Amino acid sequence: MPHSGSKIGAVTAECVYPGRFPRAFIIEKVLFLHANTFWSNIAHMKSAYEIAMEKLEKSSPVKSLSEAQLAEIRETDSLYQSKIAERKTFLSSRIQQARMHNDMEAVEALQRQLASDVAVLSEEMESKKEKIRNAT
Repeated sequence: MPHSGSKIGAVTAECVYPGRFPRAFIIEKVLFLHANTFWSNIAHMKSAYEIAMEKLEKSSPVKSLSEAQLAEIRETDSLYQSKIAERKTFLSSRIQQARMHNDMEAVEALQRQLASDVAVLSEEMESKKEKIRNAT
C-alpha cells in the first residue's frame, strides 16, 4: 500500500515511489514551490503609499463635488489665473524699465512686490475654492 507522504509535489512522489527521484530533483522542486509562494505573497503586498492612502480615506472620506461646484471652481481658478497673469505682465514691464535705467534697488523692490502679489492672489484663490468645496 503506497504511503501518502507530504503534500509537496516531488516529495509526495518520493514518498510514494521511493528511490525513483534523485535527491537534487526533490530539493529543486521544494525550492521552486517555496519561491512561487514567496513571490505570490510579494505580489499582494501593498506599498507604504497605498496603506497611507487607505488610512487617510478611512479618517476623512473624499467628498464628491457637484457639477455646479466644479464649474464654479474652474471659473474661480480662471479668474485668479488671469489676475495673476495681468499682475505679472504689469510688474515685469516695470522691472524691465528699471533694469534699463540700471536701478537695481527698484528692480529688487518690484520683484518682491511681484512675489507678494502672486502669493496674495494665490491665497485668495485657494480660500475661495475651499469655500466652494465646503458649501453644501
